Amino acid sequence: MDRQSLTTLLQPLLKLRQACCHPQAVKGQFISLQKSTMTMEELLDQLINKAATEAEESHRLYIAALNGLAGIDIMQEKWAEAAEKYREVLRSAREHEGKIKTDTLQKLHTITNLVELIEAKHPGISPTMRDSELRSEAQSLKDYYMGKYFGGVTAAKEAVEPVTTLVENCYAGFVNEHSWYEEVITWVEAADQEKQIMKLVHDEMAQFYDVVSEKEFREIQQKYPNSRLVLYKIFEKLADLNKNRDAVTKEMKNLSETNPEEFLNKAIDCHLRVSTSSQKHKKKCRLCEVHDIIEIYENTLFHFVKGEIKGSKGPNRASVTSDERKELEKAGVFLYDEQKKGTWSDS
Repeated sequence: MDRQSLTTLLQPLLKLRQACCHPQAVKGQFISLQKSTMTMEELLDQLINKAATEAEESHRLYIAALNGLAGIDIMQEKWAEAAEKYREVLRSAREHEGKIKTDTLQKLHTITNLVELIEAKHPGISPTMRDSELRSEAQSLKDYYMGKYFGGVTAAKEAVEPVTTLVENCYAGFVNEHSWYEEVITWVEAADQEKQIMKLVHDEMAQFYDVVSEKEFREIQQKYPNSRLVLYKIFEKLADLNKNRDAVTKEMKNLSETNPEEFLNKAIDCHLRVSTSSQKHKKKCRLCEVHDIIEIYENTLFHFVKGEIKGSKGPNRASVTSDERKELEKAGVFLYDEQKKGTWSDS
């Protein structure tokens, strides 16, 4: 045996011996860094948890490899070989049950494909006593996996309903024939207080946009020379706000009333099968379209400061078209959030 192989075999035993001598000897390698010294029992628990995590990840890779090989067999119409690989996945899951967690989505994928192979009655696939239970087992896994998400959606819906009612009642209180700001500006004009009110408006805008030079302040004065123009801008902004709010409300209602299966496949292609070639000539899925409408409404409702948001990672996602983004940036609105794509999430 060569020296490198010998070192590879003995290195874990060396670290274990060091840990037995003193827990801090391998601090930061097997266990997370801590200021306090752990007892030997705590160190053992840490090592067991680490080994269990590594075993689960190795098992996940093993199942992924078997499922991938079974998929290749299906493409080559080797039905019996594919079924045997799927059965091997189920045998491995049963063998390690209670010791190593098996990925729920991987198991669901395996059982669903195996059931389809069996029901298609391909030659060479030997039946087993559990075949009649596979369909119900797949449904149980699906219900278990989706249950936590349905529960979260239901809880969120229950939490948002009273807030929605409160917002609707508050919103209805502002819908009047004459708005308060219109009455204020009309009174200002009648009382000859135009200069005083415009000075307040210009000062507030200068502070809001962080104006630091006299030139920039004069630009604000030129852009908003009188109270009637300010009133027009208020009406214009509120009209955009109401239009975008109605669009978001309408689209969210349509989504909630639509069967998810109608847009599920397009959402999978859009979010999970991300590649350069597939992105060139494809349309956005329904979820992305609604997401963009929500972004436009948010950027109408809130003021975004140019610059990177602290804690954000990666490039900014182009959630609207380039023309729409330019229009938003001209108005001082910059989009920085990034939608999660290209991952199957955890299970």
